[in-house]
Amino acid sequence: DAPLVDSRWISHIAIAQHTAEAPYRYRIMIPWIAQTGGQVASAITGLELRKAVMGIYTVVTFVRLFSGLALFQCYLELWFRRTVAFAGTLFVSAMMPLTFIHYGLQPTSHPEFVTFIMGMWLIIKRQHWWLLAVLAVSTLNRETVVFLVFLFFTCNWGVLHVRQLLG
Repeated sequence: DAPLVDSRWISHIAIAQHTAEAPYRYRIMIPWIAQTGGQVASAITGLELRKAVMGIYTVVTFVRLFSGLALFQCYLELWFRRTVAFAGTLFVSAMMPLTFIHYGLQPTSHPEFVTFIMGMWLIIKRQHWWLLAVLAVSTLNRETVVFLVFLFFTCNWGVLHVRQLLG
């Protein structure tokens, strides 16, 4: 999406220099990965830093979308037959292109898809400590991940006592 590369780069620089407006100022995980990966790629290949960073954003987006859809398929298979789960995954993948319409720099959106699926899976599997780790890391990406806490308590209402949650 070449027309938006300049605005994406400006947004990235603002995030990297901590001058971006809220909420981008504190959503640092993916921009930090892109900046660090871009610096390494630039040093290895001799690419201009801007091109390397934008390339890393593209790679991160692709990896997160692919891993998110694969994880979503596995999550749906907890509830449905494989063919029905695959139909659900195809539906979600068909909707993904809509997330790129008028796409500026939204580096936190696609990783959040993976985070929510992973969080829901961990809630169902009762992997509370792993859920806590996912929540801690994911808040560096986007603060809306705290909705998983609400989902956790909703799914475990009346099932777990505080002592069981902590031990």
